[in-house]
Amino acid sequence: YDMLGHGACVDIQGRFFEQWFLSGEKAKSLNYAGDGLASCECPECRELCDKIDLCLGYTYICHQVGQPGFGAGAVLFSRGLRPDTAAAPGAFSNRGPTGVDSKRSPRFNGTGMIASTTAGTPREFCYSKVGAIVDQPPVGTVVGEHYEPHTMAGTTKSIEVSWRTCETRCTNTGGCASWSYWPDHGCHLQDSKAKLVEASCPSGEPYCPALGVITARRTSLLARAATAITDASAVADANASAAQEAEDDGPQFVNVTQSGARGMLLLVFLFVVAALVFYLYAQANYAKHRKKKRLMKKSAERRRKQSSGTSEGSEEEPESESEGYPLSRKKATP
Repeated sequence: YDMLGHGACVDIQGRFFEQWFLSGEKAKSLNYAGDGLASCECPECRELCDKIDLCLGYTYICHQVGQPGFGAGAVLFSRGLRPDTAAAPGAFSNRGPTGVDSKRSPRFNGTGMIASTTAGTPREFCYSKVGAIVDQPPVGTVVGEHYEPHTMAGTTKSIEVSWRTCETRCTNTGGCASWSYWPDHGCHLQDSKAKLVEASCPSGEPYCPALGVITARRTSLLARAATAITDASAVADANASAAQEAEDDGPQFVNVTQSGARGMLLLVFLFVVAALVFYLYAQANYAKHRKKKRLMKKSAERRRKQSSGTSEGSEEEPESESEGYPLSRKKATP
């Protein structure tokens, strides 16, 4: 881990990260007496972050015994990547000291690596995890949950370099409805009958790598683009809120504006992809419609010709009974 400074950890745009919160009441090492600030640390934060690949780092604030305030720590995750467990592991909590769940609040929408810290006091620390995973999984990803049965019939566990190749494997496998990418690089595919369940650790272990399993449903390009547009819109709203809060902070406001420009480019790209998919779909339907129309026209032409031939035959009157109906002609009397 790299100690980035004294203050809360933030991304390149000055945004806070999703987190699991640890109260100083449950972590005695966050409290120190007298001049013992050097003894203050958060081993629980480090241990939990070590176990989960998606953890970006951790932050904590130390409390001097007998003084106002409190100690606290937190392990940090990029937006949308904090495991979706009903309860945080061990002594950690989903909610911070104000009762807010960071996964549900637009204030905690930091993405990518930990870039810097806010202006803090010598009692606040920010540690960035070296080699943390910053490859943002696709929209709709669930972390900390997986599908059971975890392996569909006819497939086995494969070792993949990232969630991307695991997702591609699902896309190229008939009957695959979802995929799960585990911290050991194992990729499992599931069919449509599999049910989503919460990841759990072996008995007696509060933290384990399984909490970092990445799972997602197989989706079409068009559905992915639509979901991405909705997600990008939510991020844009959060950025606008952050920009309003940082109105007096020049550099942070500039970063948010630049993010908005990138967001607009992303939206344009997604709209182009969606339009291309719609165009190809429309062209396929138009070609099918034209073919059907040609077949109907040919069929109508045949029926018209057959009807015309029948009518012409019925309009020709026989010149005599013997010509018209030879089989019914009476035999002449000699």
